[in-house]
Amino acid sequence: MTAAGTATITQRLSEHVVGLRFRDISPDAVAKTKDLLIHHIASALRGRSTTSGRQAIGIARELSPTGGQCTIIGQNFGANLLDAVLANSSLMASAGTADFLLPPGINPGVAAQPVAWAVGEITRSTGRELLAAVAIGYDVMAKLHGTVWTWDLDVPRPLKFVIEPFGAAATAARLLGLTVEQTVWALGHAGQAGMGVYEGSEYLSFMHPLAARNGIMAATLAKAGVPASSTIIEGRHGVHRTFFLEDVPDALYDGLATLGQEFEISRAQANRSATSVLNVIPVALAQQLVAEHQLSADHIASIQLTLPAERRSREKAYYSYSHRGPRYLLAIIVTGGQINVTRFDEAAGPDVLAMAAKISLRFEDGHSIYYARVDVNTTDGQRYSAEGDRHDQSPLSWEEQLGGAGADLLSGVKLRRLADQLRHLEDVDDISEVMACLRPGESAPTGGHTI
Repeated sequence: MTAAGTATITQRLSEHVVGLRFRDISPDAVAKTKDLLIHHIASALRGRSTTSGRQAIGIARELSPTGGQCTIIGQNFGANLLDAVLANSSLMASAGTADFLLPPGINPGVAAQPVAWAVGEITRSTGRELLAAVAIGYDVMAKLHGTVWTWDLDVPRPLKFVIEPFGAAATAARLLGLTVEQTVWALGHAGQAGMGVYEGSEYLSFMHPLAARNGIMAATLAKAGVPASSTIIEGRHGVHRTFFLEDVPDALYDGLATLGQEFEISRAQANRSATSVLNVIPVALAQQLVAEHQLSADHIASIQLTLPAERRSREKAYYSYSHRGPRYLLAIIVTGGQINVTRFDEAAGPDVLAMAAKISLRFEDGHSIYYARVDVNTTDGQRYSAEGDRHDQSPLSWEEQLGGAGADLLSGVKLRRLADQLRHLEDVDDISEVMACLRPGESAPTGGHTI
């Protein structure tokens, strides 16, 4: 018996996975799903230039030496299902621009979308089914994670890597046509596939891909008839007590009651900055002050960065001294550098480390989670300040996003065809037509969109 009746949490989620009809997804949720699909394809095309992106492509080649049925974005060779998911998730994540849901602080796109494209390509799914499967994956991850702030746990842990296999498994289950019972098993296996600790946080680049890959395996086991626990979430030794260190809260059951009515993907936001979304505003404020007052590192005595009190545990847990933490990011800006993924591949130079040592963090109550204030004290006694809690990104058309990321690799014809296919994705008969536009060595398909 659960707080909501006789159905377990995974049973209720599985009914949503199997039973959701495309026509019941709100137009806003469909539009947001398309936007985020474009965003992550563009991120994957940019990811080719990153160290982890190149490594992922090399790993896929090694594990699938004779090729495979699944497209690796931006490559002219295919790979087996698991290897393509690993590579595409890594490419999407390596650019540092994964989408996010806050709360709870997860990156659902890099788990659900690579799975949807790869499984959909093998099963020759329609665009409607792919859109539904992606929205379902976001629902499952957001509902299970809830609003828990992971850094407030007695032992902080990256709960998103515990939850991502569930979203990947749900997306795969939908596209594989699993029954409700099989989907319960898939989610049960996903509960055994979570992973991750914050130790070595600077080396977590392959955690999203591994979580997505584990979700595929969970669904594959279920399809083969391998059973798993239906109480994997709320059981005495289940995921919530083991990783969240608490019984399932009423808020999670309340969230399940809105399945099929509210779509979590509608809340997701794309991140176009190569850093954590919570550090976008501090970086923008530092850039503003440096430009307005022509500040240079040798003229700065100290910098104080004020953040909301809610971030105290997060920064102290592991991020303040990470190479992507706020002190390091501000130090890069002040020393004349740019925030980009290739910079994170490099070791911090002595100038950046010296500047980071001049930056202190302060935490204040009464601010939104996005708030930041930067106070710069100069060697000649001046003080410059800037604060804010909102950073508006200039809108980019789909063609601009795809062209900016892939014009050096894919022809204009392919990029235009890709944008057109995604714009009318609900009318695409076979999503392998979309994937063909992402392989440099093939001609773009010219068929229509009819179902």
